[in-house]
Amino acid sequence: MAGKYGWTFIYLVNGRIIYSYGSKVTLVNGAINLQMWNGHQYILYSWIGNKWYSSGVFTMSKNNFTLPAGTGITGSAVYVAATNSLNITGTFTPNCK
Repeated sequence: MAGKYGWTFIYLVNGRIIYSYGSKVTLVNGAINLQMWNGHQYILYSWIGNKWYSSGVFTMSKNNFTLPAGTGITGSAVYVAATNSLNITGTFTPNCK
């Protein structure tokens, strides 16, 4: 389990990584890259406007899938066999007042 983290924290401001902890995180052309492990379960969270948003729990797999419903984050994952990578696109809609 060396090098595997139970959680990864990324602090972004205006599209720039200010701080990160956990798995190695990089930002390239507006996309965040981090290592996740096949067969492990994950939840995506975002904090904005004093409120948490999340996806549902999903198990990382080498397949295309839709992120399970959570509290405001929706999205999909597309597996790219040539690069052994998974592209996850997520969207959240904050309740702006």
